[in-house]
Amino acid sequence: MKKVLVTGGAGFIGSHVVDRVIEEGHEVVILDNLSTGKVQNINVHARFYIADIRDKDIGDIFKIEKPDIVIHHAAQIDVQRSIKEPAFDGDINIIGTVNMLENCRKFGVDKFIYASSAAIYGTPVYLPVDEKHSIEPISYYGVSKYTPELYIKVYN
Repeated sequence: MKKVLVTGGAGFIGSHVVDRVIEEGHEVVILDNLSTGKVQNINVHARFYIADIRDKDIGDIFKIEKPDIVIHHAAQIDVQRSIKEPAFDGDINIIGTVNMLENCRKFGVDKFIYASSAAIYGTPVYLPVDEKHSIEPISYYGVSKYTPELYIKVYN
């Protein structure tokens, strides 16, 4: 049994990931600021922390919980907001992810699983889009989801 920390675990997709990880017999910790997630999505068998991935204090959660795996779903996902406020978009999706990676490194997390977006590919050249497709984001959101992939490669 592993201890898995799921960011964005109160959101639609993240909560289903939490349910599946619990079904697989693992211990789950959720980190979510509830900006778009909902309390009613939280699995009662998981421990829940209201926190923002940008907070420097999330290291305290890592210190207490000692996760083996982090599944990172927390993000600013509103493409329209990313157009109006690209710095806000980058702050959450890029800086927030770097903060998570720093804590993973500091506390010896074994595996980091990142939920990216098809937006990194821009306008599809072919369908279905696969990982061999060229990466050409056409929105700030796509850029803010791709940039963490580069950070993850370097942290790895």
